[in-house]
Amino acid sequence: MTFLALTLTIPTMLICQSLSNSKVAAQSAPQCPSGSTLATLDWDQQNNFQTANFNQSINIGSVSTNFRMQENPAGIIRDENPENSPGNVGRIPYGRANPPFGGINQRYLRWGIDARGSRRGGNATLTITFAQPITLPTPLLFLDVDRDRQGEPPFQDQITVTASNQGQNVPVTLTNMGVSAVNEIVNGNIARGVDPRVPPGNAPIESSMGDVFATITGEVTQIQIVYQSGPLYREGQSQFTEPGQDETIGLADFNICIKNATGSIGDFVFNDKNGNGVQDANDTGISGVKLILRNSQGQIVATTTTNSNGIYAFPNLPLGNYTVEVEKPGDDFTATTQTILNANLTTTNSDRTDIDFGFRLGSLGSGQPRIRLVKRITNVLRNGQTVAGIDFNNFIDDLTDDDDNILQQNQGTLPGQVNIQPKLKSGDRVEYTIYFLTEGQQGLQNVRFCDLVPQGTSYINNTITISGTTNRSKFFSPLAPLEDFTNICGSDNLNGAVVQGPTNIPGGQFGFIRFLVNID
Repeated sequence: MTFLALTLTIPTMLICQSLSNSKVAAQSAPQCPSGSTLATLDWDQQNNFQTANFNQSINIGSVSTNFRMQENPAGIIRDENPENSPGNVGRIPYGRANPPFGGINQRYLRWGIDARGSRRGGNATLTITFAQPITLPTPLLFLDVDRDRQGEPPFQDQITVTASNQGQNVPVTLTNMGVSAVNEIVNGNIARGVDPRVPPGNAPIESSMGDVFATITGEVTQIQIVYQSGPLYREGQSQFTEPGQDETIGLADFNICIKNATGSIGDFVFNDKNGNGVQDANDTGISGVKLILRNSQGQIVATTTTNSNGIYAFPNLPLGNYTVEVEKPGDDFTATTQTILNANLTTTNSDRTDIDFGFRLGSLGSGQPRIRLVKRITNVLRNGQTVAGIDFNNFIDDLTDDDDNILQQNQGTLPGQVNIQPKLKSGDRVEYTIYFLTEGQQGLQNVRFCDLVPQGTSYINNTITISGTTNRSKFFSPLAPLEDFTNICGSDNLNGAVVQGPTNIPGGQFGFIRFLVNID
C-alpha cells in the first residue's frame, strides 16, 4: 500500500666440474617463479645436522625440512671400515661428509649400506619432507651412483627417486651425468651405477662418473630416495657374490623455491541501522561501495567494490602492513566506524577478514535534505477501549525498513505495531500514525503527503492530527479527484485518501500525521 509521498525543490651459469677429468656439467642459474623466493641447502653451513640421527629437521630458508632415514633390515646402514670410506662419518655412515666425492669439492650428505649376508637385498630409504609445498629450480644431484658393468650382475648402486605433493604423485626423471655412461642404466626415476671401466669398477671419488641428476617438475612436499646395493667384485674372485667393500652415495647442495607467504584482507560494509558502530545480526550489507588498499608507503595497491551482499576482499597479498579506506556510499550516509583501518598481515595472522565498515543512512544536520517516513498502527479501539493483548507502547523493528531504526535512534521512542495479529472485528477503530523526520541543513519546501485509506475500512471524519508542521490536511472521499496530489498518491482513489500540504518543514524536524479508520 502506498501511504505517503512528497515533492522537494532541491642469466648466470652454475658449473659442476669433475676434479679428475675436467668434464663440465652446466646447469642454468636457479630462477624461481614470480611470487617465490630462492633458498639453498648448503651442507657446509648445516653444522647442527647430526651424524647417525635418522630423524631430524633443519630449516631451508623459512621452510622446516625433515630428513628421515629408514633401514630395511635394521643395521644395514653401517660401515665395516669407516676410516677407509669416503667422508669417514663413522661406523654408522649417515651424515655430512667431507669432500671430495662425486667430483665436487664441498661437503655433502652421505649414507652407505652393507648389503652382505642377511642384509642382502635390503635398502635404506631417505625421506625428505618439506613443511609446505616447494619447487626445485635445478635438479637434485646424487653423487657416486656407480658401476653396472657387463658380467657383473645385477648392479652395485641403485636409487629409486619418487616425489609427491601432499600425497599426489609428482613426476621424477633421472639423468646420468657420468663419462662413458651406459644409457640403459637410467629408466625414468630409477638409476643404476655407470660403467666407469675403472677396475674393479668403482668411480674414483674425485670423478663425476657416477653422478645422477633428478629433475622434479611441479610443487612437492616430499621426496623419497630408496638406495640398494648388489653384489660386488673382489680381487681374485671368480664370481660376484659378496661385496668387497661397503657402498655409499651422496646428496649435494640443492635449491628450493619457497612460495612467498600471502594473506587476505576484507569482510563487510554494512548498513548500521542503530548507529552503534557494530555489525549486528539485522545489519545488511551495502553493495557497490569502493574500497582502497594502500601499502605501508601509502601507495595504492588495489581497489575493489562490495558485492550485492556488502562483502569485499583483497586476496593474495604479500605479508606486511596495509591500510584500507572506504568511500562513503553516498551523501545520505554517515560513517559509524572509522573510514580508514589498519590491517597487518603476519605469518601468524595472515588473513584479516575482520576489517568492517559501518554507515548509517542519514544524519541530522548534514547531507542533502530529505525526509524519512515510518507508518505504524498505534492503537485499536473496541467499544471505546484499547484492545487487550497488543503492545502499542514500544518500538517494533521492521526488518525490511531502515528508516524506523534511524527515527528510533534520533527520537528515542517510536511506538506502534507493524501488523496486528489478532483478527479485528467490524466496528473496531484503528489509529494510523505516519512519523516523519527531515534531514539536512536546509528546510524542505512544498512538501505533500498522501496516504490511501486501506480497503475494508472507512475514514472517520475529523480525526486527522498533525504535529511538527502546519496543519494543511484534508480528506478526499472515495473516487473524488485528488487535485494536486494525483501524482503523489500513486493510485486511483477507490477508498478515500488522507493528504497534507503543501507545507514547509525545517531541517531536522520530527513530526507525525495521525488519523482513524473504522473496520467495515
